[in-house]
Amino acid sequence: MPAITRLYLIRHGATVLTAEDRFAGSTNVQLSDEGRAQAAALAERLKNVPISAVYASPMDRTVETAGIIANPHGLELLHREGLKEISHGHWEGLTRQEMTAAFPEEAAAWDEDPYTFAPEGGETGLQVTARALPVIMDIFQAHRGQHVAIVSHKATIRLVLSSLLGFDPRRYRDNLDQSPCAPQFTKTKPSMNTLEAIASRRAIKHYDPAHVMTEAEIRQLMEAAMQAPTAFNIQHWRFVTVIDPEVRKQIRAVAWDQAQVTDASLLIVLCADKDAWKKDAARYWKNAPQPVQDFLVPAIGTYYEGKDQVQRDECMRSCGLAGMTIMLAAKAMGYDSCPMDGFDFDAVARIIKLPEDHVISFMIAVGKGTQPAWPKPGQLSYDDVVIRDAF
Repeated sequence: MPAITRLYLIRHGATVLTAEDRFAGSTNVQLSDEGRAQAAALAERLKNVPISAVYASPMDRTVETAGIIANPHGLELLHREGLKEISHGHWEGLTRQEMTAAFPEEAAAWDEDPYTFAPEGGETGLQVTARALPVIMDIFQAHRGQHVAIVSHKATIRLVLSSLLGFDPRRYRDNLDQSPCAPQFTKTKPSMNTLEAIASRRAIKHYDPAHVMTEAEIRQLMEAAMQAPTAFNIQHWRFVTVIDPEVRKQIRAVAWDQAQVTDASLLIVLCADKDAWKKDAARYWKNAPQPVQDFLVPAIGTYYEGKDQVQRDECMRSCGLAGMTIMLAAKAMGYDSCPMDGFDFDAVARIIKLPEDHVISFMIAVGKGTQPAWPKPGQLSYDDVVIRDAF
C-alpha cells in the first residue's frame, strides 16, 4: 500500500493581537513571549517526527514559529506567499466589538457569508482559497510519502481544510477552529472498503502523541457511531470524548497506567443511559407513520418496565455495536484504535461525572499507531465457532 503523506497544518504562535483578539490579517505583527513558548513546546512534541520539510507564510509570526519547529530537524525554511493570512482591509488592528460598532453593515454581511464578502481593502475567503490551496497541493505533490510541517494562519488553514474536507466554505468559521501552535493534520491514503477495514483492524497500544485529530474528523467518527443499531431505536449510547490532557492523565492513573489513554489522539468512554427507554420515548419514532408510533411507543415501556437486567443488557449490546462501528470507521479514516476495559470503572465514572442512571460499557482509544500489533496469538478455526442450525 502506498505510504501515507502527512501534512501538519500549523497555526503560528500567539501574538499581542491574538491575546487582545484583534484582527491581525496582513499586519506583520511579531510573536509574543507566550507565542515563542508555544512554538518551543510544539517543536518538542514534533522533534521525533521524521519531518522532511518546513514551509511557512513569509509573515514574521509564521517565519519565527516555523524556524523554532525546523531547528531540531536541521531544516531550512521554505517560504510561500500563498500561505499568508487573509487580509481584513480596514478592519486590521480592531477588536471584533470595535469592528462591529464602526462597520455594522460589513459585520452583518461577513457573518452571513465570509467566503464571498470582503471588507474594504480586504480579501474574500474565496480569494484566499484560490491562492492557498494550490500551494498545499504543490507541497503534497513534492513530498509524497513524507511528513511536512506547514506554518500558516488560522483563517487560511480553515479555508484550505474546508475545501479539502468538503465543508460548506461559508461556514468555515463555525465548523473549524485552531489554537495557536496547534497542528491540524491532513492525510492522503487509498480508500478502504468495509471488509478490508475488518481484516486490518487490530488493537493498537502505541500512538503518536503529537498527532491531533481535527474537530471535523472527530465529528465524522462520532456521527458514524450514531448510525449503529439499537433496540426500539432508543439510542441508549452516550459518548464521552475526552480531549482535556489533565482528564486523560486522571483516567490513565486508574487504567493501569496504559499509555494509549494519554497518547492516542482521542479517548472515547462509551456510556449508556439505562433509563433512556422511559425518557420521552415518542421522540425515537417521531418521524414514523402514526400507526407505527401508536404500536411501538407503548411497547417500549411494556418491554423494559421493572426489568433491570434487560435494561442493562440492552445498554451493553448497544454500546458494543457502536464501539465496533467506531473502530471500523476509524480504520477506514486511516486511524488505529484499541478497545479497553482494563480500568477502574467506578473511578472513571467519578472523573467524567457519570449520571446515576448511566453505565460505562468500555473505552476506545483512537489515533495514529506507531507500532504494529502482535501477530494474532491464537485464532480459533471456522469450524470451532460457526455452528450450522444447532449445537
